[in-house]
Amino acid sequence: MKNYRIKSKKKIIRKILKLNESEEKHKALYLNTPLCRQSTDINGIISDINLAWLKTLGYKKEEVIGNRFIDFLRPDFKEYFEKIFRESLKKQTNINGVKFYIRKKNGEYIYILFEGKIAYTPQGKLKQIYCTFKDITKLKIEKENIAKSETNLKTLINNRKELIWSLDKDFNILIFNNVFAEFYRKTYKIKLKKGMNVLEILNTKLKTFWTPIYETALAGKTVNCEFSEKITGKQHYFEVSIEPMLLDNQIIGVSAISRDISEKKKIRQQLIESEEHYKTMLDDIPIGIAVHQDGKIAYINTKGIEIMHAEKANHLIGQSIFKFIPEKTYKHLAAQIKETLSGKKHLKPVEEKYIRYDGKIIDVEVTATPVKFNNKPAIQITVSDISERKKAERILQISAERWEATFNAINDPVSIIDLDNNILQYNAAALSFFGLSDEEMKTKRYCKLIHNVSQPIKDCPIKKMKKSKHPETLIFQRGKQYLKVSVFPVLNAEKDIISAVHIVKDITERKKTETKLKNYQYQLENLVKERTIEVEDKVQKLENSQKAMRYLLEDVNETAGKLLEVNRKLEESNRDLEAFAYSVSHDLKSPLRAVIGYTNVLQEDFSEQFSENAKEFLNLVMENSLNMNTLIDDLLLFARAGRNELDRSKFNLSILVNDVFNSLKQNYSDKKIELQTEENVFINADIGSMKQIIFNLLNNALKFSQKKDQIKIEFGAKFIEGQNTYFIKDNGIGFDMKYHNKLFGVFQRLHTAEKYEGTGIGLSLVKRIIDKHKGKIYAESELGKGSTFYFTVS
Repeated sequence: MKNYRIKSKKKIIRKILKLNESEEKHKALYLNTPLCRQSTDINGIISDINLAWLKTLGYKKEEVIGNRFIDFLRPDFKEYFEKIFRESLKKQTNINGVKFYIRKKNGEYIYILFEGKIAYTPQGKLKQIYCTFKDITKLKIEKENIAKSETNLKTLINNRKELIWSLDKDFNILIFNNVFAEFYRKTYKIKLKKGMNVLEILNTKLKTFWTPIYETALAGKTVNCEFSEKITGKQHYFEVSIEPMLLDNQIIGVSAISRDISEKKKIRQQLIESEEHYKTMLDDIPIGIAVHQDGKIAYINTKGIEIMHAEKANHLIGQSIFKFIPEKTYKHLAAQIKETLSGKKHLKPVEEKYIRYDGKIIDVEVTATPVKFNNKPAIQITVSDISERKKAERILQISAERWEATFNAINDPVSIIDLDNNILQYNAAALSFFGLSDEEMKTKRYCKLIHNVSQPIKDCPIKKMKKSKHPETLIFQRGKQYLKVSVFPVLNAEKDIISAVHIVKDITERKKTETKLKNYQYQLENLVKERTIEVEDKVQKLENSQKAMRYLLEDVNETAGKLLEVNRKLEESNRDLEAFAYSVSHDLKSPLRAVIGYTNVLQEDFSEQFSENAKEFLNLVMENSLNMNTLIDDLLLFARAGRNELDRSKFNLSILVNDVFNSLKQNYSDKKIELQTEENVFINADIGSMKQIIFNLLNNALKFSQKKDQIKIEFGAKFIEGQNTYFIKDNGIGFDMKYHNKLFGVFQRLHTAEKYEGTGIGLSLVKRIIDKHKGKIYAESELGKGSTFYFTVS
């Protein structure tokens, strides 16, 4: 009987040893996986973590176990995570792909990708919540300074879940948080107050326990201990840390913090009782894990089977891992695995190519760690499929190359510089313009390149841009060249300037053309003055001598001929100017289309690579380019108006007014607009030109009346001074009649472009068309009471 009991005990011991061996095997795999892994209960209390968790966040295991996972999150993410966590429990679904910030021990926050899986017992009850996360960012959040005032300290300790208190050297209470006060109220039926002597309110048993602990801390030593108490009939266990408080290197009291570790103790017991705990976690980890032992695959988890595209683990177990390594990387990787197996090194994450079970080659990230498996040396290999990431990297590389090509395709010298005039980046045109090599360009400051000075000049647009935070321009002469320098600020998220885009344009030819035009105009004005003086002299002679009438008439005829010649030359000059304006406007369209095209490419193909400031900058470029395109179109219309021949016919102007108005009012759909049109108003004119006149006048009426609650416009005809006169009247903002003479000038505006958009050419174009019809146009207005535009045709 005795021998039977001994054999039975030995059998039990062997089973326990085998169970421990199996548990240690899976535990080693779990602890050494590079993915952060943890287990929590239904309340989010952490019951277990692996080494990667501790290494990533910098905590010790005892600082984590028993705490709520949510307490490690950045505060503004707690409510967000709590909501997802509770919804997953309610719906009995896993948590997949959640991203948020988590706090490291040193106070920094890292951005993580979080996965969670709920495990149930065979009876369907909640068993554990297994969670994994991976650091997906290297960004660090600046450390926050902890307020040192008493108010902030009190707020801080009251937000903690631990029991926090401090005592002076006489054991009087200095500080305590709400949790500590609630503990005393529930446990000892005592309402704590500052200044109470803690030993006087404790019973003999508790006083015997705490007195030596406090005295040890007052002697300058840190004390860590545990105690238990019943709270509302339930036994609770607490972990306490008591330290001396110093002021000017003198001990003035003690500070203590205690946390409830009841759940931690319970979880520890549960971990001891469950070997399947670790195996389940390994199968749930979203990266491939395999064990390589004796030249073959000894274990592979579910994700590993999925990555290798096999149906079962049996298809892979027993196979050599080198069977799935391409020949090009076989020797290199085999040598590294051999060194890892010998314990000389851990294989850090490397990118390799693997051959899947179905023969397809994929990109993977591999790490290897020496482990014990079945009490024998082995290698734990982790594999992540990075095929999609590599594909994205290739796309980003192509995008970067396209951006570089676009940047270098710009014909004007463009550079990106910092606020100290140092050159950060430049295009090919900049190198060509300054005649420098790459090495020379990188060592230059822009003020040296442009002005040949070591410090920025007085009117430096970069200096002005720093103050205004808006684009600035400078036109100056350098030798025989005229240069236009434009500087555009680059802002960060806080709207601070971090750099600038510097564009140089050679406008020498434009300056020469402007000078020629001014000289030509001056010559024409002098010629007219000379001819005018001659005519006045001849008229004077006519009045002084009747006898010289015949000769004077001959002179007048001669002068009239000369005046006709002058008029012919003036008309020829106007035609030349119109042709020049048309040519210049037309030639500007081509480079402008290129700017709009390149900007559109950047917005559509590369917007994900730019910051919000860069996107805003591109939008500004596009907006100004489109405005310039509109201006050029108006200039072309203005030039054509003087060149096109009129094709007159009689038509119903009232119908044309209604048609144009119906097309324009769609732009003011949010306004109440009333148009009163006199019916059957006929006119003999060029219908195309007249449509342009009506469009511009109605558009102005709507634009300058848009701030009214209700827009009223009237069209009709009157018989004024023996001539049919047509009019368009509005109830808009009106204008001061003293500026009437500026109204029909090119680029003349009575209101700023910020308040009312436009190019300043519309009314000039109207006047030119009316002049071609040998008519006249004028306006009557009063500030705040609207305007009326009258026009006639011959």
